[in-house]
Amino acid sequence: MTKPNSLVNPVHFEDFHGRQFERLVFAYLLRIDRWRTLEWYGQQGSDSGRDIWGLRDDDSPSGQSVCIQCANHRRLSLAKIKQDIARAIAAPHGVPSRFIVVAGRPLSAQLRDQSKRAAKEAGIMEYEAWSSEEFEERLRAHAESFLKRFIDGAPFPDSPQDLRIFVSALSPTDDNEILSLIAREFPGPPDFVNTKHPPLESTCARTSGDT
Repeated sequence: MTKPNSLVNPVHFEDFHGRQFERLVFAYLLRIDRWRTLEWYGQQGSDSGRDIWGLRDDDSPSGQSVCIQCANHRRLSLAKIKQDIARAIAAPHGVPSRFIVVAGRPLSAQLRDQSKRAAKEAGIMEYEAWSSEEFEERLRAHAESFLKRFIDGAPFPDSPQDLRIFVSALSPTDDNEILSLIAREFPGPPDFVNTKHPPLESTCARTSGDT
């Protein structure tokens, strides 16, 4: 497995264990937003994929649900994305209003377009796909301390409760991360903090297993 010695080189998430990747995504979600609930849900399929269902703490009475698939595969296919969309909309929580794929590898424009159409056909109105480069950029801006820990091979907790404690205890490492935390706790004008990626409106995350 290739591990870069610093954060200068691109991170090859697909070289790391799938469970490590999904814990990193869970921790990142906790860091960037405030949640009413954020939990693992179920374990099904040959890939032992888990769902994370959550509601962001916002002004709406019930919040919005979004489904995130953590796809740490060396090759991510449209068929796999369609399968995960089908499982998400069949879950007891109901059809999510947003579906996000967090990939451990680059994504082609064709796959993005095809998967977006598949989500819309399934009744999901909002769809996003974060490539490995985009996810790394988000981590660098909002949770670089998590990225450093991940690269160093230090374990993340697995239970939601332990992950919350971990996220609260892990100190920011640079000014951008500190500003991101302040912006989350004390929302201000749009230009209060220099960030390319606004907080999620609410999240349900689907995580795929190892490859």
